[in-house]
Amino acid sequence: MVLLMVTKMLLVAAVGNAASVRISVLPGVISTTEPTYASWNIDSSCNRGFHQIDFSNKNLLAAATALYPSRLRFGGSGNDNLVYGLSEGSPECRGVAPTGCGYFDAGCLNASHWDKLWNLANLSGTEFIFGVSYGLDDACRQGRAYVWNASNAGRLLEYLRARRQTVWGFELGNEVNNNAAPPCNQTPPQQAHAQKVFSGMVAAAIPSAKLIGPDSGAKNPLEWLEGYLPLVSGLHAVTQHVYGGMNRKNFNNATQLDKSATEIGWYTQTLRKLAPGAQIWAGENGPTGGGNDGTCGRDSACGTYATTLWYADDLGMRAQHGFAQYQRQDLFGAYYGLTNSRDAKSCLLYTSDAADEEDSVDLGGRRIIKKKKKRTTRKKKKKKWNTKNII
Repeated sequence: MVLLMVTKMLLVAAVGNAASVRISVLPGVISTTEPTYASWNIDSSCNRGFHQIDFSNKNLLAAATALYPSRLRFGGSGNDNLVYGLSEGSPECRGVAPTGCGYFDAGCLNASHWDKLWNLANLSGTEFIFGVSYGLDDACRQGRAYVWNASNAGRLLEYLRARRQTVWGFELGNEVNNNAAPPCNQTPPQQAHAQKVFSGMVAAAIPSAKLIGPDSGAKNPLEWLEGYLPLVSGLHAVTQHVYGGMNRKNFNNATQLDKSATEIGWYTQTLRKLAPGAQIWAGENGPTGGGNDGTCGRDSACGTYATTLWYADDLGMRAQHGFAQYQRQDLFGAYYGLTNSRDAKSCLLYTSDAADEEDSVDLGGRRIIKKKKKRTTRKKKKKKWNTKNII
């Protein structure tokens, strides 16, 4: 079904660019992905609804369960100014006074909200990746003199250990490279040093947890990765954030869809050279940036079938080139959210096909991948969900 769907999409995209279309399917396995390849994110920013949403909502749980097997990545711009107020009464959050509800406004994660978020992952059978705060406000005040303060992360790890709450993996910092210019003036060695400190903390508190990073963004990511990766070790996966720039005018243009090939080329080559033992991940990918208001800007294709073409194509393109994991931005909160768009159907088609075919999944055309065999587990029933009643 997925093969047929993507083939039709590729035909539609090619009609405007050529008089005839030829699609060939090559035999054999090109690349191997995780069973959780088509996964999703929850953005921690205030303007994506993180502080307002009820993570115990039954429709939200049904949506997460329907996407099984998958991984939930918690992160985003708001992640780097989030304080963990996990003690009774959240005294750690006194003095945290958001000036608004944008990307970077400070916020407090109390025990009740954390437990509901953790339960969402646990009850849906989703592997949980938590993005830990880099302390961006302090980093921008101190510039190149900044040294990561580990106390906030220490409180979180202690809370998890005391309650025996497991987390599959951790990240530290979100698009820190986007803050390399004044006034923040952050550098790869600063994030690498923070990663080394945090790695030791995780090894002591939750030794089974994987470490992932650096979650680089759009501003000079190659330069950042070349400065960061030689200074760290033990990363399970390396991540990069990419938004495809899709809109209502270019969504069915094959040239536009293939623009990601350049980024994929230098990214995979760099990782194979500097981090050969780490998996290659798409850590936060979306059709286009949502903007502070979440609308995806002028001529927006977000929330329409137009982005479904990009999503299916990008899943296949990256799988073909060795990506093991693909984290879609995001589950809810902006027009590009899976629960607000038709893209969820692509994700559901993939996960349904992956469950039915025990050894392979065809994404279409020449892009054939084979998923890793997973340990035998009881197959979960897919729950129906209603996107109208999540927030």
